[in-house]
Amino acid sequence: MKIVTEHEEILDVVERLQDALELVACRGLRVAGPAELDRLSSLRDELEELGAAHLSSLLVRLLRSVREGLRQSAEDLLRLQAALRVFERLLCREAAADRLLALAADAPEQPSIEDAGTVVARGRDNR
Repeated sequence: MKIVTEHEEILDVVERLQDALELVACRGLRVAGPAELDRLSSLRDELEELGAAHLSSLLVRLLRSVREGLRQSAEDLLRLQAALRVFERLLCREAAADRLLALAADAPEQPSIEDAGTVVARGRDNR
C-alpha cells in the first residue's frame, strides 16, 4: 500500500484541474457544458479544502464569466492557467526541498569542516 503525501495529493488536484482547463480550452469556452462546469466546480471545492484560496478565487471568476458568456472568460482562463503553473512549480520546489531534508536526516553523519581542521592540526603536531 502506497502512502500518499500531502504534496502528491495537491499535485493530483493540480493535474486534474490542468486537464479540465485544457479540455474546456480545446472545446471552446462558449460551448462548455454543464458536465465541464460541474467538474470545474468540484475542483474549486477541492482547492478550497487544500487552502489554495487564490486558485479557487480565480476559478470562481472563470466559472462566472463562462456561465454569463462574458468576453473576459478567455482572459480569466489564461490567468488561471498561469497561476496554476506557478503554483505547481512552487509545489514541486517545496516537495524537492522536503525530500532533500529527509535524505539529509537519514544520511550518516559526515565529518564537518571543523573536524577536518582538527585532524590536519593533529597531523602537523606529529611531525
